[in-house]
Amino acid sequence: MPHSSTNEIPFCLSFGTKAVIPVKIEESFPQIALFQSGENREELRENLDLLQEACEVAQIIEYVIKARATKRQGKRLLSWVIEKVRNGAYRLEHLDNKKIP
Repeated sequence: MPHSSTNEIPFCLSFGTKAVIPVKIEESFPQIALFQSGENREELRENLDLLQEACEVAQIIEYVIKARATKRQGKRLLSWVIEKVRNGAYRLEHLDNKKIP
């Protein structure tokens, strides 16, 4: 929009020439030239299905890892912990069944 005092646009006042906006800039990319809307929708649906399957597999693996860790820690606790005294405090014993003071 031209200034009312100079009747010139700010670009012309700054650079000494009028701005020329190109009508159409066309640059060809293979992704644009080969794009097919129908195939893209199908591939997006397939990827969404695969993503859901990958999430399910990841949840199963996470469950297995947590179950193994719990099982290992449970074994350790059974042989060392005699009783739970308070929150986070336990009575322990040596492997030869001697109590630890």
